Amino acid sequence: MSHFIPSLSIALLRRIPTPSVAKWGSPVGLGMMLALCLWFVMPAPGTAQEPMTQEQTILFEQAQDRLRQGDVPGAISIYQTIDQSSGGTSIDALFGLGNAYFGLEKYKKSADVAERILELADQQNLTHPNIRPASFKLLGFSLLHLAKKDQDTLRLAESALRQSIALQDGTAEEQRYGLALVLKKLGREQEALETYAPLLRAKEIKVADEARIAYCELSHSLRQDESGLETPSSDTGPSPHLTLGDPINLQDSSRSEGVQKPRKIYAPQPSPGLPAPEGSVVIQAIIDQNGCVTSAKILSGIPEVNETVLETVQRWVFRPATLNELPVIVFYSLTVNFRRG
Repeated sequence: MSHFIPSLSIALLRRIPTPSVAKWGSPVGLGMMLALCLWFVMPAPGTAQEPMTQEQTILFEQAQDRLRQGDVPGAISIYQTIDQSSGGTSIDALFGLGNAYFGLEKYKKSADVAERILELADQQNLTHPNIRPASFKLLGFSLLHLAKKDQDTLRLAESALRQSIALQDGTAEEQRYGLALVLKKLGREQEALETYAPLLRAKEIKVADEARIAYCELSHSLRQDESGLETPSSDTGPSPHLTLGDPINLQDSSRSEGVQKPRKIYAPQPSPGLPAPEGSVVIQAIIDQNGCVTSAKILSGIPEVNETVLETVQRWVFRPATLNELPVIVFYSLTVNFRRG
C-alpha cells in the first residue's frame, strides 16, 4: 500500500487566504484543489507499520474513488472507519484524512491529524524518509491557514515548515514558498525575499514564475515603504540578492548581441475606465536579473494617464533577459496602448 502525501500548488498558495471554487461545482475553497487535485503518491515504505488487512485495503481504494468523484465527506467517513479499525495506527488512513480535512478547509482538524502522524512515527520508529517531512508540511500549511495574523500560530507554522525543508535537504519548493508567506505575515520581509530567491531558479517554470511574481510584488512594496510615496520616475535601484552589472540597452546592438529579451509573465493593467484619448504611453524600464521592474520613466505619453500607467507598469514582472543563459539587467521599452472602444 502507498502513502498519500500532500502536494500543494504554489500557483494557488500565493493567493492564500483568497477563497476559490473547486471543480466539483461547490464552493469548498482553495484547500480542496490543494489537497485533492494535486497529491502525489509515495512508494510503499516498508516501515514498522502493520500492513493493512484486505478489508482495510478495499476500504482505502473506495476512499480514493470517492475523492476522484469529489465526494470528500464520503472519503473522510471511510478513512475514519479504517483509522478506528486499525486502532489509530494506519499512516495511510491518517494522511488521507488529513488531506481531506485540509481540502474542506478544516485546518484545525488537518493540523491535529498531522500531529498524530508525527507522534505515531515516533512511537513506532517509522523510518520512511517521506513521512516526517510530509507531516510537517501538512502541519505547517494547516497552521498558516489557521493563523491569519496570530503571531504565535505563525511561528509554529514557521517551525513546522522549516523542519520539513530541513528533512528534505532544503529542496522542498512548496514548503519554502509557504515559509516565505509566513515570514511576510510575521513582518520579516527581507527574510521572505531571501526565502523566495532560490525559487526563482527552480527547474519547474511554473514554480519559478509564481515565486518571481511574489518576490517582485514584495520587492516593489518594500521599495515604496523605503522611499515613502514613490515618484514615478525615481530610480529605485536593483534587487539586492544578485550581483548586478550595468543595465544592457537592448537598442544598442553593440552591447545587446546574443541577449534574449525579457518575457512578460504578470502585467496588471490600468483601470479600463481610465479616461484617455487614443494613443500610447511609451516607458523605458530597468528590468533586473530577477525579472522585477526596478525603475521606469516616461519617454512619450498621454498627460492625463502617464502617472497611473507608470505606477502600474512598475508592478509588472518578467522572466529576466539572459545572456549565455545567465540573467542580466536590461533597459527595456514598454508600450501601453489606449483605444476608444
